[in-house]
Amino acid sequence: MKTVEFFSAHPVFLLDEAAGVVSLPEGRPGPRLWLAAEDEIEQGGIAVKHAHFPAMTCTTCGQHYFISRLLPDNRGLLSEFAMAWQRSAANISGTEVAAALEAASFQAHRLRELSNVELVWTGPSTWSAGLRSTEQVILDIISRAKRSIYLVTFAAYRVEAIVAALRDAISRDVRVTLVLEDKDESDGKVNFSALTSLAGGDRRALKVYVWPPEQRKRNDRGQHGTPHAKCVLVDSDRLFVSSANMTSFAVALNIELGVFLNGGDAPRQMERNLTELIRTGVRREHKSEV
Repeated sequence: MKTVEFFSAHPVFLLDEAAGVVSLPEGRPGPRLWLAAEDEIEQGGIAVKHAHFPAMTCTTCGQHYFISRLLPDNRGLLSEFAMAWQRSAANISGTEVAAALEAASFQAHRLRELSNVELVWTGPSTWSAGLRSTEQVILDIISRAKRSIYLVTFAAYRVEAIVAALRDAISRDVRVTLVLEDKDESDGKVNFSALTSLAGGDRRALKVYVWPPEQRKRNDRGQHGTPHAKCVLVDSDRLFVSSANMTSFAVALNIELGVFLNGGDAPRQMERNLTELIRTGVRREHKSEV
C-alpha cells in the first residue's frame, strides 16, 4: 500500500455544525473554531485573511473535526503563500484565493493522472519507502496490456512468472515484441539464450529482434558494444526502465533500481526509437527456431 498524503484530524466541538468553520490564525499555536466564518471576519476585520476549513462530524461518535491534507514539506509553502496574500496591495478576496487554489490543485491532479513517475526498487528496503518491486511492476503492466508489449533486455533466464504473463498477453491478442541479445552473436558475453528463456518453448506468436554484429560499433581492438538497455513498453503509454535484466536474480535477489513512467511523451518517444531501429535494420529480426 502506498501512502500519498498524511492526514491529521483535529477534534473540535461546536453547536451549529452546518455553519461551523475552523481557521488557523497567525501567531496561534493551534486551530480556532468559529460558529460561522462571518464571526471571524467581524472580529478581525476585512484585513484579516485566514483559510477556513469546514467542520465535519464523525458519524460514529458524533465528535466534530476538520481535516488538513498538507504534507509536512508543503506547510511552509502554504504559510509563505498566506503571508504574501496578506501583504498584497491588491484586494483579493478569500473566495478568489480559494478558487485559485482549487483550480491549481485540480490541474496538478490531472497532470499526475496524465503523466506519473514512480521509482521501482528490488533489494533491501523499508516499509515507509512504499516502493514496488521490479517483478511487481513488470507483471502489473504486462497484465494490463491491450495492444502491444515491447520487452528489451540483455539477459533472461528463470523468470517463469514473466513468461506466463507474456503468454497470457498473447492469448488476449496483444502483440509481443522481444528485443534481445543473441547468444551466438555476443562473442561469449552470454552463455544462454534469452529467447529460449522468454519464449516458453514456442516463439511463433512473438516478434524477436537482435542487434547484428555488423551494426555494432567497435573499438580499436575490434571489441563490439553490447545491447545493455532494459525496459518494458506497453501500449505506447507505459514505460518501465530498469537496471534489472529479466533474470531470477535481478527480479528477486539483486539490488536494482528502475523508473516507471505512466503517460507523457517518454513512452511514445521510446516506441518511435525502437520502430525506427527496426525499420532501418539496426535491429534485425531473429529467424532461427527455438
